[in-house]
Amino acid sequence: MEAASLQIMQGAVRLRPERTDDEEFLLHLYLSVRWPELQAVDWTDEAKCSFLASQFQIQTEQYRRCNPEMKRWIVENDAGPMGRLYWWITEAEMHIVDISLLAAWRGHGIGSALLEWAQQVARSAEKPLRLHVEQHNPALRFYRRLGFQTIDATSLYWLLEYPFGVTLQAHVEA
Repeated sequence: MEAASLQIMQGAVRLRPERTDDEEFLLHLYLSVRWPELQAVDWTDEAKCSFLASQFQIQTEQYRRCNPEMKRWIVENDAGPMGRLYWWITEAEMHIVDISLLAAWRGHGIGSALLEWAQQVARSAEKPLRLHVEQHNPALRFYRRLGFQTIDATSLYWLLEYPFGVTLQAHVEA
């Protein structure tokens, strides 16, 4: 699958394959996403950064080991990188592994546009689009608004699916 360019509001957002020189940005992105989880922890900022950096390395190694065919995209615009979208495609499904944006870019419709694009790709391939989300994650409501349905809620991370035969308009809340 080739890189994509999406029109979002007034600007263009692009997806390009991840490169080795993205490592520093990806660590910064990971820190920005996970930092709020550590606000209640009585550690120094240095200890929090060290812990999150080690968690980032573990996640990165696990992604590469367990999903070597995973597509790793950097979300960017003319100002530079703003997030990532990781997914893999099998004979039976498309699965979003990670979708993350820097805090400054959240709430601008970029996540919605990325997921709507992924839904279009899944519909074209006639495959369901699936993802896991922690049951108490506020993003669950966002995914439901975009038409994702819970198909397995037996663990901490729920499996959601956007069936390929569904149109987005049927699921948008007023």
